[in-house]
Amino acid sequence: DNDDNTGFSGTCPSELGNLVNFDDYFLLGHNSLHGKIPTQLGRLTSVTKFFTLDANFFCDAVPTEVSALSSNVVQKWDIIDDNLVGEHCGARDMWPALPTTIPTSVTVLNFYGEEFTGTIPTEFGLLTEAIEMDVGDNDLTGSIPTEFGNLVELVATSSGENALTGTLPTELGRLTKLIGGISMEENSRTGTVPTEFGRL
Repeated sequence: DNDDNTGFSGTCPSELGNLVNFDDYFLLGHNSLHGKIPTQLGRLTSVTKFFTLDANFFCDAVPTEVSALSSNVVQKWDIIDDNLVGEHCGARDMWPALPTTIPTSVTVLNFYGEEFTGTIPTEFGLLTEAIEMDVGDNDLTGSIPTEFGNLVELVATSSGENALTGTLPTELGRLTKLIGGISMEENSRTGTVPTEFGRL
């Protein structure tokens, strides 16, 4: 069986359609997969309980062969939610990058769900008066800049629901005022949580 939120990124291999002996579950939701959903997944007719591809970056139309599987799945069928299904696969190439020039006096920065792409600018580390920063639910890649450790006034921050990779910077351990929490779920980061997070 496959599990939701396994940290997978890249395109979905068409070879998964060869796993015709899968029973009950096919779970690839909440990852960072992108591109078209392979028509070959329509061969997975033995999956009868859970079939999920939600919360990725899949685009274009759902193949008819895959849609037909919904009649077999009796508990959870979810391939549309939090994807780009129905949107042309080249459309996100037109999404803008996050701005690099922001007044350093800004205290609240909210870019949630604004369809930004690219990386998180290191210049964000200059916003030392910021108390809230949210860049969640975009299509950001790369790693969290170490300069985020300079934002010692932050009480809440979110970078979840992107396609971020790499390890968490140990410098984030300086953010001791994060009483509002830190949200980084649904990305593709690797490594362990730094011990410095014990200071938060």
